[in-house]
Amino acid sequence: MKIFSFIIRLAMTAVMIFVMFLLIRSDWRKIQPKLGNNPLMSYLIAERNQVKAKAQLVTLNHYLPSFDYLADFASGKTERIEDKFSESIYYYKKVIEYLPPFQADAYGMIGFCQYQLGERQQAVSAFEKAIELNPLFFWFYHNLGVIHFINEDYQKAADALQKAVALPAQITLKIISSSKIYLDILREMTAEQYNPTQQWKVSQRDCYEVLAACYFSLNDFHKMAAVALRAAELNQGKNPRFYYYAGIASYELREYSKAIFLLEESLRADPGNLDAYYYLEESLRALGKEIEIMPSLLQKARLFHQQEGFVNLLKKRVRIRMF
Repeated sequence: MKIFSFIIRLAMTAVMIFVMFLLIRSDWRKIQPKLGNNPLMSYLIAERNQVKAKAQLVTLNHYLPSFDYLADFASGKTERIEDKFSESIYYYKKVIEYLPPFQADAYGMIGFCQYQLGERQQAVSAFEKAIELNPLFFWFYHNLGVIHFINEDYQKAADALQKAVALPAQITLKIISSSKIYLDILREMTAEQYNPTQQWKVSQRDCYEVLAACYFSLNDFHKMAAVALRAAELNQGKNPRFYYYAGIASYELREYSKAIFLLEESLRADPGNLDAYYYLEESLRALGKEIEIMPSLLQKARLFHQQEGFVNLLKKRVRIRMF
């Protein structure tokens, strides 16, 4: 009897060792379905998954980045610190590995951090992966478009930004309010520091400005005019720069009377826009009309147009955002 009990215990031990060997195999996912019907196996599988989940949680907590730093950086309250972004990249890579529901948002954060480290191509790849996983989030397209614009890949920038402005705000705002990735950072912010709805409005306007600059650089002035007038309509005429962009497009299309009207409308609200004076002078000259602009102002306008131009100015101003 003792020998029989010993044999039973020995057999069970052997089975346990065999099972544990199977559990640590690299092809575990392939063989798991074949073993799941066995009660002992089912129990061991559940135990394994529970232990694994706890270990992953411990790992994530160990590598938590400085959410307060990310919040301050997003709010413009602190300078770029490379180590902080490197730490964040490592953490979000672990999120991709351990928390599949948040993979798209984690790739987006990795793209943002890589861009801050000067790794533009890696950032492009990260945002493209984020879009592949979730093609409904405004900020992935916005950031991808801005990077392509700064890299002077204007067609790719326009393609991304057109998709950004086509997305309804409600979907993006819902994702932000329900994703652990963004909530971790939002908890470190006050309502005064960050308003998701207001940030979306500002950045959608930026998208239209960059789109206008892209089509200008591509010599597609019909699309430039359409984008600018659409943006002016959406902003109810509150942003004079869109009349300015539409005026430039009209000038390039040799619609000089229309250009004069649009540029004058722009200058009424923004009399400090030197480039608008340049195009206004050129439009008036093309129609043989009298130019009633101070010579000193025209000189400044010509100098600005030659040395700077609105596309280069926009590249210095526009930036990618966390969300």
